[in-house]
Amino acid sequence: MKTAGMMKPVLAALVLYTGVNASEFPYGARPLSVGGAYTAVPGDAFSLFYNPAALTGGKTISVGVDAGAAYLFSGGILSNVNAVLDLAEKYEGIRNAQLNAAMIDVTQVMALFDSIKKIYEITQPGKGIVMKMNGGVMLQMKNMGLGVRNYTATGIKPQLDLGFFLGGVSTGPVPAPHLSAMLFGAARRDDGGIVFSTGVNTNPVPPEMQAAQQTLVNVLTWLQADLAALGVEISQDLTLDELANAMINGAIENGVSYADIAYAVDHIIELQPFIQFIMNQLAANPDPFTNNKSGLLFRGLNVTEVVGSYSMELPVPGLSIGTAIKFLMGTAMMYDYQVFLQTSDLTLMDLAQMQANLTRTSSAISADLGILYELPIALLKARAGIVAKNIIEPEFEMPGNTGEKLKLPRQVRAGVAAQFTPMLTASLDLDLTKTESLVPGYFEQYLGVGVSFDPLFFPSLRAGYYRNLAAENDDAFTLGLGLNLMVVQLEVAGAISTQSVQVNRDAAVP
Repeated sequence: MKTAGMMKPVLAALVLYTGVNASEFPYGARPLSVGGAYTAVPGDAFSLFYNPAALTGGKTISVGVDAGAAYLFSGGILSNVNAVLDLAEKYEGIRNAQLNAAMIDVTQVMALFDSIKKIYEITQPGKGIVMKMNGGVMLQMKNMGLGVRNYTATGIKPQLDLGFFLGGVSTGPVPAPHLSAMLFGAARRDDGGIVFSTGVNTNPVPPEMQAAQQTLVNVLTWLQADLAALGVEISQDLTLDELANAMINGAIENGVSYADIAYAVDHIIELQPFIQFIMNQLAANPDPFTNNKSGLLFRGLNVTEVVGSYSMELPVPGLSIGTAIKFLMGTAMMYDYQVFLQTSDLTLMDLAQMQANLTRTSSAISADLGILYELPIALLKARAGIVAKNIIEPEFEMPGNTGEKLKLPRQVRAGVAAQFTPMLTASLDLDLTKTESLVPGYFEQYLGVGVSFDPLFFPSLRAGYYRNLAAENDDAFTLGLGLNLMVVQLEVAGAISTQSVQVNRDAAVP
């Protein structure tokens, strides 16, 4: 509504945006509700951040206030994390076995190797977690705009340390645990030799477990051979049949079902190529599992952005140009969270403490440049727009005096919008550039479409969809509702991914 001398605030109340492999998080509830397709939509305060040229021909005065949050799991990382959670349930038994040079049962062996494989897969490019939050205040006065926005992006990238100790002598008061001891029930003598633990149950397994026992003997045969090839000597105090009995009996004594034991043995066979791969990795990095440095690398950036924008019509009919000058104050964060060495659980509340202790603040200047053109199409108001954001790529110094910097990359985005009737508008946006996120190897390039229905005396309804063209299974549907409350326009929007991943037996993350 355009009314000379009247100001109508737009309050954008944004619900939490959830998704597995979800897409980019647009600024503002109204742009989000149409899939982020807002580059060619003219006339309100949100244009300040989408396309400054769209300020031309807009409302006399409008104010926008918005806030939102989002998270995404990239590269199918949740399925990997779910497997690692299985290891957490068995970790105490594995840890005790390492500290006491005691044998672990066959299900713990399977969980150990399977989880190492899943952790290894997590470290591959493109897998990680990105969390985003933003909020701001925007003022549009005809063809000028002012705004302040704060946004935070945090990337979480898993790291893997395959440092297990295969053999050798410890000089400390407690022998350094090693993989051969855990698998074969061996303990060290004072002179560095290896003897087998006396507390293992080598009695014959129940008849229902005899087939699994014979399969496990075959597994131990090639596993022992692989260890020997790496120079790890295994004592012959017990036969492989007795070892297989002990590992299965140990699982039974730990309350594991026969079906789960049989599955564990079969799955170890499936893992043989990977086990042989990590054996070579372990030999090159002899470090105890109890000193394992696997963990999560947090890289984050909090930016407060002050923006001034101006747009103008050019002599060409229907053509407008606009620019936004930005001053940015950024705080970069880096934190290496080592899972197995941590003494307490990590919670989201810890992120605030990380920001206080492991951050560095710096500033930068940048600019956006946009163009909007009203297409000469009869009986239809159609516009095309293009915007280049961060023409001068702002950089922010990372903590630790390493010289590393986080950069906001240059982005180019184009869009079209068509107003079929005064109440019905459709829009489409496309990123012309592909950018890398805070998770290394995870790239973003979005296509967004949306439709808006704005009746005069009823709530506005909006829907949209957007997809990350640079990743697989990375899309989301959006919905929005606009309420005209006389002096206030209230916008509510949300989005949800089309994908889901089962993370436990009772629930799934959508």
